[in-house]
Amino acid sequence: MTEEQTNYVGMSKTNMAYMTLKILIWTLNLKITARVNAIKAYITDIENNSEIQEADTSGATKDQNNLWFIAGDLAFHICTGLKAYYIDENDTVNFTEVNYNFWDFMKCKKLKALDRMKLILTKASEITIGDLVDYQIVAADLTKLHTAIADFEASQPVKRIMVANRALATAKIAEDVKGIMKEYVSLDLLIDAMKRTQPDFVKGYHDTRMIYDLGHGHNTAELNVGPEMCATAFENKFEAGYSFLIRNHADVGILVGLGLIANGKPESTPVTIPAKTDVVLVVPKEAIGMLTRFLSIQNPSKLYSANVTIIMSEGESESKAEKIVLTGIPK
Repeated sequence: MTEEQTNYVGMSKTNMAYMTLKILIWTLNLKITARVNAIKAYITDIENNSEIQEADTSGATKDQNNLWFIAGDLAFHICTGLKAYYIDENDTVNFTEVNYNFWDFMKCKKLKALDRMKLILTKASEITIGDLVDYQIVAADLTKLHTAIADFEASQPVKRIMVANRALATAKIAEDVKGIMKEYVSLDLLIDAMKRTQPDFVKGYHDTRMIYDLGHGHNTAELNVGPEMCATAFENKFEAGYSFLIRNHADVGILVGLGLIANGKPESTPVTIPAKTDVVLVVPKEAIGMLTRFLSIQNPSKLYSANVTIIMSEGESESKAEKIVLTGIPK
């Protein structure tokens, strides 16, 4: 995954963990439940594709037997769980159909092996996946077996297959990240509607919707600031001469300045950044006082959240956006 995708998915996982922790607050809201379930499904799919994407192809071999073994091993694992499941269900018909050992997938003609592997995949897919968990079969196992069978059946060099699968996984990850972003558009509004009745919950939600990515010669933060809320970034990270590229992705304007308190309002005269606008804020020497600690973002909107990306540079920003000099915090 790209650095940006990794950070966004990391934020999503943190936020979903928070939602799970606070499930009693929102569990009866079917709209929120649907959005949360959709985001969790995207995350699972991304994690599965990430394994494929990160597979090392440097030592891949062209030996078809390796593909055969991978598929056969996965098929036998699932077959073992299926046999135990059918015994518990007293289903002798299906048990007989899948009653294979490991060598039944390996010591036979290729087409026969493929038929047996596909039968195992079909049988497992017909059962609710939750009913197979106790038999050590999870959804990812079926996905991996499907891929392994396709790879084996294609009989192409392993490296070529892995590269192709990585390309597909990369495209699917990008698609899933966009899907999460779309779900959050709705979820943010649904959560914000609870501000009057559950203010602490809403604040915690937005706190876990913030992305911090520190390193690589510059610092980046992505903040989700709820209605009439504030967020801060870069505690004691900046000095005179630094600059911030502020990208306001929201449909509402925001206020940005220097602050003293975590998640507090700007203490210096704030700069107004209109909706859908990029602005570079420059930190002059006179703006840095002994107590200056944060860059503070305030969302004055009563209805809408604001998504804001901030890129801090140690010196002048290379962006061509309008540059504005910050003022210091009054003494």
